[in-house]
Amino acid sequence: AGKERRTTGKVTGEQSVQIVDPVKIAPSQVAFPYLPRRKTSFPLKVSGGSGLYDWSVADSTICGVDSNGVLSSSSPGNTFVTAADKRNPAHKDAIKVSVMDVLSLTFGETRKEAEVGSDLVLNVLLTGAGPEGSVPLTDCRAADFTVKSSDDSIFKPVTDAAPTLPLVGTGCSTVTLRAVSSGDAKVTVTFASHEATIEVSAYPELKVSFDIFNLCFIYYLILYQLSFLLC
Repeated sequence: AGKERRTTGKVTGEQSVQIVDPVKIAPSQVAFPYLPRRKTSFPLKVSGGSGLYDWSVADSTICGVDSNGVLSSSSPGNTFVTAADKRNPAHKDAIKVSVMDVLSLTFGETRKEAEVGSDLVLNVLLTGAGPEGSVPLTDCRAADFTVKSSDDSIFKPVTDAAPTLPLVGTGCSTVTLRAVSSGDAKVTVTFASHEATIEVSAYPELKVSFDIFNLCFIYYLILYQLSFLLC
């Protein structure tokens, strides 16, 4: 005969859990120009999850991605890049990556004035040919732009300035000119068969001047008023 064992009817246990934010890649969509002789490298940002990620790309003939989430473009087309949490691969995010032929060249939202002796950084914008029309490209720093000024005595291109992603305004790259003297000029940027022109201005250095006579007058006027208050 078996033995009878009485229990309380309760079953207990413990399980530790970790609550994390959803995995999210930024930006949510990326578009590069197709540059046959150059590759565009662009770092993606990811947040959420455990902080450890596995990166993968659906079609490596279009672009590649390394273990740090840095993209490199290869050939025209569309694909998806995925970041999955290493501790829980079910937690992941994917973005669309496009490599496009250049459709147009223009200037983004940008400064158009600079003080003499300073640099003027112009934001350049390339658009690509998407299935539904033109698409602003995310990063075109690898594009080989030619910059010309209508008057080098006013604005002169800075040929050794490295292109950057715009910090203010819009665009996918920058070109830099030095304001040499005050006046107006036209700047033309060319890429392949595309061209854009913008009018820019250089103004003299702003200086604060003091009128010694007026300062002395105000000083003695204040002393005169104080003498009445103290009497």
